[in-house]
Amino acid sequence: VLPLAGELARLCDHLHQAHGLEMLFLLMQPDKDREATRQVRERMSTPSYVLDAPCTPRELMGVLGKAKLCLAMRLHTLIFAARMAVPCLGLVYDPKVESYLQELELPSAGHVERFDAREAIACADRLMADYDVVLSRLRDKSQALAQAALRNEELLLQLLEGSATKKT
Repeated sequence: VLPLAGELARLCDHLHQAHGLEMLFLLMQPDKDREATRQVRERMSTPSYVLDAPCTPRELMGVLGKAKLCLAMRLHTLIFAARMAVPCLGLVYDPKVESYLQELELPSAGHVERFDAREAIACADRLMADYDVVLSRLRDKSQALAQAALRNEELLLQLLEGSATKKT
């Protein structure tokens, strides 16, 4: 049993009731995520959906790109959502998730081992109240990260070309 399933269900129900958001669960790691998703959905009082079909990263990003908000625990979900400029609430299970959220200036909904729905709901309400500012800042951050990634690729190519030249 997922210890925080009931708390996550409370957060999801609140997002639906207070902000009109529909819940769509994406299984980033289907073998691990399917059971946890089932447990959260069983405890929810509002309707929810699950995308339980094999998807490519591009397809998942396309789905995420249509969202208004993403609640995510997996780092790849946060990365995909940021690339698509979708504000996120992150569930922290690892320092890399917390670090990435800080880099993007996005809030943490809490740590999984001590998750509290009341705190997460307050965090979500603050994000939604300031949504336009959060979205604008995320777009700027996402663009800057994409440019930095391109620059890293250029530097790597230069480095590889330089070492290939030295060998000949």
